[in-house]
Amino acid sequence: MKCNVTLLVVLAPLIVCSLVGAQDLTELDDCVDDVDSDHFCSDSTAVLVDEGCGAVFKRYHGPIAWPVLRYVGPVTIAVKTRVLLHATSTTLFPLYVEVTPRDPPDTVTCRRGSPNGGFVVLAALGGTECGGTWESVGPLDLRQYGIVVGEHYNIRAVFLETLPDDSGRIYHTIGFSCIRVTSHPSAVTSTTWSNVKVLFH
Repeated sequence: MKCNVTLLVVLAPLIVCSLVGAQDLTELDDCVDDVDSDHFCSDSTAVLVDEGCGAVFKRYHGPIAWPVLRYVGPVTIAVKTRVLLHATSTTLFPLYVEVTPRDPPDTVTCRRGSPNGGFVVLAALGGTECGGTWESVGPLDLRQYGIVVGEHYNIRAVFLETLPDDSGRIYHTIGFSCIRVTSHPSAVTSTTWSNVKVLFH
C-alpha cells in the first residue's frame, strides 16, 4: 500500500507540470514532416500530396487541431500550402484556418471540434510553385472573436473532400505543409484583474 501512495506522490507533480507547460504556449511552428507525430490531433489518415523541393505536403479529412495556445496579444498566422493536380483528383478547396475559444477547465486536450464553434481567419488558396507558397493574415486582435488576453484558444485547419464524381474524380483541399503562429504581445492592453492574475501566476 505504501508503494502505491509513494507512486502517486511522485507522479502528481509531473502531471501538473505537464499541464501547466501545455497552457503556457503562446506561439506555434509546426510542419507535417516533423519527426514528432503528436504535434497535432486528427481523426483521419494523412494523404501524401507532394514531397518535392525539400517540403512535404499532405491533406486530411475534416479538421486537424493543435494544442491550446494562450493569447497574450495580436497574432500573425501563416501556412505553407501547395496546389498539385493528379490524374484522379483535383485541388479545388482552400485550406481554412480557424481560431476557436477554449473555456476552462477544457484548456489542455487537443480538440478538433468545439461547442463554441470556430471563426475562419484565413482561406489559403495555395500556389503551384514547387516547395510551396506561404500565405498569412495578421496581426489579428483575437478579442473580436471572444478570446480575451490571458485566455486560451485553438488553431484548427479544416480540409474538405467530395465523393467521387461519375468519372471517379474527387475534389479536395490543397496540400498543407507548415503552420506558424507568431505572437505580438502588447505593452498596454485592456484586460480584467482575473486575466492579469492568469498572466503573472
